[in-house]
Amino acid sequence: MGAQDKINTILLCEIAVKLGIDTSFDPKIVNYAVSSGNEWVLEHKYPSLASRSPSQAERDFVASIFSMYRGLSVAFSNLSIAEQTELIAAHKLRVEDGTIQIPGFDRNNESNYFSIANVFLEIEQFPEQKMPLTDTHSHTKKFYEKMLQKFQEMRVAQKDFNLTVYELNTLLMRAPSYS
Repeated sequence: MGAQDKINTILLCEIAVKLGIDTSFDPKIVNYAVSSGNEWVLEHKYPSLASRSPSQAERDFVASIFSMYRGLSVAFSNLSIAEQTELIAAHKLRVEDGTIQIPGFDRNNESNYFSIANVFLEIEQFPEQKMPLTDTHSHTKKFYEKMLQKFQEMRVAQKDFNLTVYELNTLLMRAPSYS
């Protein structure tokens, strides 16, 4: 960051503080990081600012999770109200407009997944999933991996997403928990 960029950033931070502007970045931390030469603090505090772009494998992984939840929601919609209520209670599901919402990702430790998922939501790649994405505050990757593996083993797509309540339960018990 050049001197002019540092001055502009510091001045904008001071303006934000003075006017009490609510932002997703703490202007006091940004001001301190830039003025003290400790810009690394920004990537530590806000992992989404890391310069590394998500890999194709990471994007595919998140897309697979959204697609799986789309399929789970189709299967869920084929159940009786009593069975749906049973699953919602057993797994503390968040259901909006009949669609099971993904539990989310850990914003700090899985920032690339969190970022990819937010982009998918922003461009409405999976419009049945609603914003905002939940920050789980705990790792989710291993849970989603186990879930996807079982989803594929069960050949859910080949069954046209016709699953019993037991089969849905088998999948959902592998899901990360909602925060």
